[in-house]
Amino acid sequence: MAIAVNVHIKGIENVQRLARTLPVNLQEDIGNANYEYTKMVERNLKNQLMRASERWHGKIFNGIRAQRMSKFRSVVKMPIEGVYLDSMRPHWVSLKRGRLITQWADDKGIKGYGVTGNAVYVRPHPFINTALNKSRRNLSKELRKGVRKAIRRSKK
Repeated sequence: MAIAVNVHIKGIENVQRLARTLPVNLQEDIGNANYEYTKMVERNLKNQLMRASERWHGKIFNGIRAQRMSKFRSVVKMPIEGVYLDSMRPHWVSLKRGRLITQWADDKGIKGYGVTGNAVYVRPHPFINTALNKSRRNLSKELRKGVRKAIRRSKK
């Protein structure tokens, strides 16, 4: 005696569609989450720069920007002066005509000290590591948002 059993699974089409569209959506949404995280790093770098140093660093502030290099790669670009400001050794700088630091010292009313009276002692203003640490806390949240969005889009 032969018995035939028919099994009908409801919703198998939805599972198949999810399996087909999820990888594509996941790549795209993780790329977008990466760019959102890069913009967050940019904001934190600018905030920490303003806290760590004088407001005289307009070139550095305006040069910090998030840029999407490809669909899946984003970077934060910053002028090299920002790295120098963050990690230089403390040292004396001569106040000679035509230098921006001389103009800055005149604006601040700073007269030179040092041996000959025409130099100022400068120190680093670390801001990069602080900004990266603040941003790093939110990395998993941004990636989680990207994954959830990809799953939500694939279910439709």
